[in-house]
Amino acid sequence: MKILIIQQKRIGDVLLSSILCNSIKMDHPNATIDFMCYPNCTDVLLGNPNIDSIIVLPNEIRKSYLSFFKFIFEIKSKKYDVLIDAYGKLETNLITLFSGANTKISYYKWYSSLIYNHNISRLSRETKSTYGQAIDNRLLLLQPLNLDNTNPYPKLYVAPKDNQDALALFEKHNIEKDQKNCNVQPFRK
Repeated sequence: MKILIIQQKRIGDVLLSSILCNSIKMDHPNATIDFMCYPNCTDVLLGNPNIDSIIVLPNEIRKSYLSFFKFIFEIKSKKYDVLIDAYGKLETNLITLFSGANTKISYYKWYSSLIYNHNISRLSRETKSTYGQAIDNRLLLLQPLNLDNTNPYPKLYVAPKDNQDALALFEKHNIEKDQKNCNVQPFRK
């Protein structure tokens, strides 16, 4: 099975959408999973063993109709079986339309519902969330695949040197390495 996941922008959204790859690989370890995003978002995907290839859609291609349609036909030539579009904007609607994938999954939008054969309704704001609405909504995109297992926790994979540098920084500042840490500073101009 060959799968393309699309989540173009916002680095946090790209990281959250990586749970789709992690979950699919649990049930289909031999599946090939590619992930499409913008160049500024690739770093959160690097090293993820559940992603076989990162497909970058640079601005130069997006701004040229000819280049964009060449890109679309390069995607079609990869012969994906499944395409999951977590982004759902015009450019990804076009990529999906011409992809040739048999199974096309995205969130329901009236203007693109003919493109996808699985249009998933997002949870309403009133719905009680299990993992947070952003994660719960992404897990909904997996329903048409009937997976036995899902993993709702996004994970960053870092190079060993980066991990050693972070541990040294923790030690320098007397921070326990097993303690969850998040220090949010207010934005100042």
